[in-house]
Amino acid sequence: FVQYLDTQNLAGGWVNINTNDELAPLRGFAYQAFGSSLILLGGLSKSDLRAIANVVAFNMETHTFTPLPPVPFPILYGHAVLNQEGLVLLGGFDGAVEPQIIPGMAQLMLKGVSEVLNPSVNASLDMHRWAWWLLKWFLAAMLSYLAAGVFLNSREGLTGFDLVPHSTFWTELPALCIDGAVFFWQQVGVPVVEWLSSQRGQPHGSQSCWGRAGTVGDMHGLGDSNQEPTATYGAA
Repeated sequence: FVQYLDTQNLAGGWVNINTNDELAPLRGFAYQAFGSSLILLGGLSKSDLRAIANVVAFNMETHTFTPLPPVPFPILYGHAVLNQEGLVLLGGFDGAVEPQIIPGMAQLMLKGVSEVLNPSVNASLDMHRWAWWLLKWFLAAMLSYLAAGVFLNSREGLTGFDLVPHSTFWTELPALCIDGAVFFWQQVGVPVVEWLSSQRGQPHGSQSCWGRAGTVGDMHGLGDSNQEPTATYGAA
């Protein structure tokens, strides 16, 4: 029989679970939890009270027993240990009237167990192994790159941090704005100078004459900076 106690509701007491328990051993079996299943190894048969080599998994969600590959020999009162490499069965005896201690250990590979119980667990373990393998190769490649770069840079006479292989990745870009004085000169000063240069030598306004005698002569244009204004006085 199988009884279940909900640890979240201890007041509810033990609940009897109906199962196909003809596959389950009577007593003296080794056991180990694996995911949502409980693996039972060896033990004493209920039919003839003899040691058996059967291995079964009890699914604690569906309350069913599933047969797994048996151990190589009948065993009673062994001890099971589960790790990433496999399910290891240690110690125990064969159930003879004069107990014979079984030397060594029998091992069931975890991959074979996980394929029966939970294929996703096996896939997760395989992914973990691949990720660890890729990480080791990545670290090895980085160390090789670093060692080779330091060696080549040292031959070129570099020292200090320059020995570490690296590339200059900072690039100076044009500023978002230019200096205020330069901006004013380009936008205001240059056009004014060009305009004044274009106006040089051209008369501004009308020239006047106050007569030929006793009057002021011609007035020169403002743009002609090379000539001084002159006045001519006539004779009386």
